[in-house]
Formats: sequence, C-alpha cells, structure tokens
Amino acid sequence: MKSEEKTFPLNQSVDTYNPDITDQGLAFSRLKNIQPRLGRYMLPNGLELVQILGDEPIIAFAHYTQPVDKYSSLYAVTLTSIYFFDFSTGEFDETPIYTGFPEMDSPVMVVPWYDTVYVSKAQGKLIKLQANVAVEVENAPGARYGLSSNSHLMLAYLSDVTSEQPTTVRWSDLYLPESFEITSDSEADLFELEPSDEEITGLSYQRGVNILYTRNSIWLARYYPLPTGYKFEPLFTGIGNIYHGAQLRIKEVDIFIGEDNFYMIDGLQLTAIGDGSFSIRQSTRKTRI
Repeated sequence: MKSEEKTFPLNQSVDTYNPDITDQGLAFSRLKNIQPRLGRYMLPNGLELVQILGDEPIIAFAHYTQPVDKYSSLYAVTLTSIYFFDFSTGEFDETPIYTGFPEMDSPVMVVPWYDTVYVSKAQGKLIKLQANVAVEVENAPGARYGLSSNSHLMLAYLSDVTSEQPTTVRWSDLYLPESFEITSDSEADLFELEPSDEEITGLSYQRGVNILYTRNSIWLARYYPLPTGYKFEPLFTGIGNIYHGAQLRIKEVDIFIGEDNFYMIDGLQLTAIGDGSFSIRQSTRKTRI
C-alpha cells in the first residue's frame, strides 16, 4: 500500500479533521492555526509561535485527543513545570498546573492513554494530565521512558527523588495504567536487565514487541497473557544506543546512535546507516545525562 501525506489548513478554526487516510476517526479540536511539530509550535507558513513560559526552557510537549468526544488537550513541559494550553485564548496559561519536577534536563516520558496523558522524567513522579488538572499518581514509580503496550503502561529507567533504577523495567496491570502493585491476580510486574547493560537509554514498540535499548545491548519484551506475562530476551549484545533520547521511532523503524555508527532496526534486522566515520570515546559512554 502506497502511503500519502496530506496537509490541511487550520486558519478556519476547524473542529474536526479526517483526511480519509485512516478509518479511526482521528480528530483535532479548535487548533486555531497552530500544530505541535518537531518539539515546537509551527504556523502553516513555517514560522514559530513564541510564548515565554516562566524562566525555564520548554523541553517537551504532551497532548491527547479524546477518542469519543474528539476534544484535544495540549501541554508544554519545562524543567520543573507543566503548562496547559487554553484553546479559547490561543495561549498557554501563565500559571503552571504542575511544578513538582526536579530541575534536571532529561528525556521526558509522554504516554497518551484514552482521555488522559501520563508524563514523567528523571527523579520525578508519574503525573496524570487530564484537561487542565495534573495529579501525582500514588504508589507509581517515575521514569525516563514509557509507552502503552498491550493495554499496560510500561515504564523503564525508574527513579524517584532519592534514587534511580537505570536497568529496571516495570509495567502496570492490564487496562489499569495506575496500578503497579505486584500480586498473584495482577499482570503488574517488573524485570531487571543485566548490570553490564549499564542503563536503559530508549524504549520502543514495533511489530508486536517492545524493544529496550541500553548502552551495551538491545532487548526484546514479548507479551503473553497470564500466567506468563512479558518475556525478555536479548536481541543484540555488544551494541546499543549510547545517548539518552537518541533512539527515534519512525513508524515500524527504529533509528539510534551506537558507539561507532548510526543504526536502524527494521523488522528486527540491524543495519548500519551511517558512514562509520565517527567514533565515541569510552569516557563518553560512561557519562549520564
């Protein structure tokens, strides 16, 4: 099937959008001439819409579209805070809806889930965003990486305000993204990668499996219903993604930066896509962001 990219004007404050390239009824509500793209707001003519939010840089955006009522909610994440976008004014509210993140520049985890979105970062808590309300999820770990997988919320590189678990993966109960208690009748559980992996640097989902990237290896996590749950197995050893935030998923392809080249995983096949003309010093691999 040949893919086709279609564009549409937003200057008429459209309430819905369906370009006839999907049967899922995706919709955006009252976007008013802007769209989040490439980590910033872009106007149709390519100019940036600039708004100062406090005195901290914006390091991520988060958004979700409610699948039934078709309304959207949009957020900007700074080093310590989260701001809510007011579609009626066309600007972010000046007062943040959350201010509890530690002042650390790290990858921001963003996972939409039906009519809400979950956000976290290194040494921060798991935050649930719904409309203009932010709530800290009780008894749930914070994480640098996360995704929705087989109706579970999976978190990787766990952390809180006092400690980090860089090789730990944990997931919620089935259909319950805020339930992480491990019991005999729950699918919530955790897995520890090898210490030699050093730390998790990326998390992806493609072709029915989760892919975990560390500095020294790449792991697969396949899901099976109870009593089995997730099963982890190494896919590649001696190669991994060496930088936090350097692993990128594009549809069913992952691109990441190894120690000696740029790489692509397509259909679980590993291919070097760079010219191999650069190398990363051993000391760099030990540096955490």
